Amino acid sequence: RLNLNRNETTPYFANGADIAGELGIQGLSQTPLNYGPPNLNFTNFMGLSDSSPSLRRVETLVQSGGLRYTRGKHAFYMGFDYTRNIWDLLLEQNARGTLFFGGSATASIGANGYATPGTGFDFADFLLGSVQQATLRSGGYDTYPRSNAADGYFQDEWSVRKNLTLNLGVRYDYAAPFTEKYGRMDNLDVAPGRVLTAASSRPAWSSPTSTSFLRAWASPTARGSSAAR
Repeated sequence: RLNLNRNETTPYFANGADIAGELGIQGLSQTPLNYGPPNLNFTNFMGLSDSSPSLRRVETLVQSGGLRYTRGKHAFYMGFDYTRNIWDLLLEQNARGTLFFGGSATASIGANGYATPGTGFDFADFLLGSVQQATLRSGGYDTYPRSNAADGYFQDEWSVRKNLTLNLGVRYDYAAPFTEKYGRMDNLDVAPGRVLTAASSRPAWSSPTSTSFLRAWASPTARGSSAAR
C-alpha cells in the first residue's frame, strides 16, 4: 500500500522577471522560482508581499503479510507489517529580500540627533529609495527525513470448549527515529558542565555523558538510528 501526499506553493511572480536582481539587490537566490519584486513594508500603508515557494511531499509505503493455519481446536495467526516513511520538505523564505520604509529619512532631526516624533513619511522615503531596514535570507531550507517501522505478531485462538475460547498471542512493534537522507539533521547533546563549539554538524553516536552530535533520538534513555536511506 502506497500513500502519497503532495502540497506545493508557487509564488505569483515566480519564473518571471528577476525584478529584485534588476534593482541591484545583491545576494538573492538565482532560482527562477524566487524571481519577482522584493517584499515592501511600510509604517502607514499595507505592504507588498508574495508567498514563499514550498514543497511538502510525504510518501508512506506499507508492506503487510499474514497467514492463518487451523489444526484441531487451534487457529494460528501470524503476520508482519513494514512501513517506510519518506518526507521531502523544501521551503525558501524571504529569498527576494524585504525592504522596510519607516519615514526616518524624511523626518526632522532634533537637537539630540534623533528623529522628531510625528515627522517623516514612509511613502516619501520609498519614493526617495531610502530604505530604513533590509532583511534577506540566503540559501533555502530543505530536509529529507526518513524513518522505518516494523511489527510482527503471533496468535493462537484455542477453542477449549464450546463455551470457552482463549486468545493467546504476542506482538512486537519497533519504530526507528527519523534520520536525514544526506545526514544533515543533528541533535546537540551537551554533557553537564561542558561547552561545545563546532564548525559543522556531523552524524555521530553518543552516550548520555558525552558531548557530540546525535544523528537521531530514539528515547530519553536509548538512542538509535535507521541505517536505511
